[in-house]
Parts: sequence; structure tokens; C-alpha cells
Amino acid sequence: MPVLIKSEWLYNITFLCFNMLVISCLNLSKDQRKEVIGDEEHLELSKNNESFSDEFLDSISINIDVTKYTKMFKANHLSFKVIWDQKLSFSDNIGHYGGIKELEIYKRGNNLNTLYNLEDAKALGLIQFQFDDFNFDGELDFRIPVNDKHWKYYLFNPTANIYGHAKDWDHVRLIKTDKKNKLITSRNWSNATQYEDKVYEVEGLKLKLIQ
Repeated sequence: MPVLIKSEWLYNITFLCFNMLVISCLNLSKDQRKEVIGDEEHLELSKNNESFSDEFLDSISINIDVTKYTKMFKANHLSFKVIWDQKLSFSDNIGHYGGIKELEIYKRGNNLNTLYNLEDAKALGLIQFQFDDFNFDGELDFRIPVNDKHWKYYLFNPTANIYGHAKDWDHVRLIKTDKKNKLITSRNWSNATQYEDKVYEVEGLKLKLIQ
């Protein structure tokens, strides 16, 4: 009988300790969890991020949210090293807000180039990177949001072997692509109910309006 009492007491103590450990883990805040993995490869992939409005969103190959905790991330054969600055930009309305001070880009381990001062344009504490072959050249490109409707496109330049901001694309809001004929359709809204669709032919890093 004493042996049974001792065993039951030991079981209860073990069960109580296990429950306390589980509760402690659950109470670990989101920020604390991010700090734990901050120095590791930190990927947040999402096919449907509702923070950004874009008709083309569902067909994007890879979505990655980069925050102040992100030190490095990868997209296929590309890898990126991030230096985040919490006071990169300033607004009279919200004060200082962050962004990526330096973004080192590597392709299959080889350093290509570094981009500077990529703002967290919506001051959400993150920058969403969307990766796809936007100009149909077989290379992975990426874009980041400027606002709810527009993006900055960074396309691979095979001549210079670097990634750069493609200013021709600043006004583009993709709704349709035709990879076979290298065409994209952009929808430009003039107000809440009226819009105009424009078709562009992609010529390398440039766009040519054809319709």
C-alpha cells in the first residue's frame, strides 16, 4: 500500500510539472518568440496577405514578410542579408518608422549587389517581398509595396548582373499576364467605380504600351 501511494504522488508531481511547462511556453509572447529565432533564417510565407490589395496576388510564386527580426531569408536560389533600421524614415503624422537600411543580394552564394533604404511604406513593421518572374526572362524578380495599389519592382539585369529598381513598372498594377506573348495587363483606377485596363509588351526591363 505505501508503494502505491508513493507512485501516485510521483505521477501527480510529474503531471503538474509538465502542465506548468506547457503553460509557460504558451505564454511566451510573440515578440519573445521572434527574438529567439531572430538570428536564424526567418521566413514568413503567405499566399494571401490581406494587408496589401492587388488582383494579381493569388498568382505570386513566393511571399515573404521581412521585419526587424529578419537577419537573412531565401527565395529559391536567391538569398538576402538584411540590416533593418527602426528610424529609417520620418513622418509628421506617425514619427519615425523603419525599413531596410541595407539589403545584400546573393545568387547561388555569389554576391550580386546591395540595395539601400527600402522603406516600410505602410509603417506596419514589415515589408512584404513578392517574388516571381515578372518580365518573363527566366529570372526570379521581386517587388515591394509603395501603397495599397502600387509596387516597386526590382528586376534582374542580366547585362550588369544585378537587381535594380525598374522605374518603368512603378505605375503598374497587374491583373493579368500572358507569358507566351510576354504581355501584362495593368488596371488603373480613376475613382471607386471607373478604371482603365492597359496592355504592355515586356521588352527586357522596359514596358511598351500596345493597347
